[in-house]
Amino acid sequence: MKIIHFILLFVFLTGSVYSLDSVFFGLGGEVNANAREGIAAGGTLSIGVDINRYFSAGVKKTYSVDFKDITTIEDAVFFRFYPLPKLRVFIQAELGTYVLYEEGNTQPTLLGAFVAGVRIPIGSYFYIEPQVRGGYPFIWGGGLIAGINFSGKKNEEELEVR
Repeated sequence: MKIIHFILLFVFLTGSVYSLDSVFFGLGGEVNANAREGIAAGGTLSIGVDINRYFSAGVKKTYSVDFKDITTIEDAVFFRFYPLPKLRVFIQAELGTYVLYEEGNTQPTLLGAFVAGVRIPIGSYFYIEPQVRGGYPFIWGGGLIAGINFSGKKNEEELEVR
């Protein structure tokens, strides 16, 4: 429900959904340091809007488990900047909550992260995004997101415009 409220608030503040470039939805996997020893693996769900050719914003949820005794859930909002829009290279800032579940105990804390990646178009509307991230409290993570871009423009047309 919070995601729906965020998207509606964002659309309201930008004036109209028609003023936005596109809406994207991604699902992926990652490995990260959400473990006492070794690594953890998990999945990511992200929903966002491309505000223009340089900026995007959205929400992200990440779940990971170390297959021993630690499970984490991350909820974050993100703000993305494309310094090289034609190459689709991006840097992203994330802020949210992080909940660690270990041996029956729950430890919530704040989450802050920076992400670097690139969006690679596949066909007209699909994409993949390899990315790496660093932040608190997970230290590092890396993964691959596959998604769909809901827009009035195809990937090829966006390249010409951007």
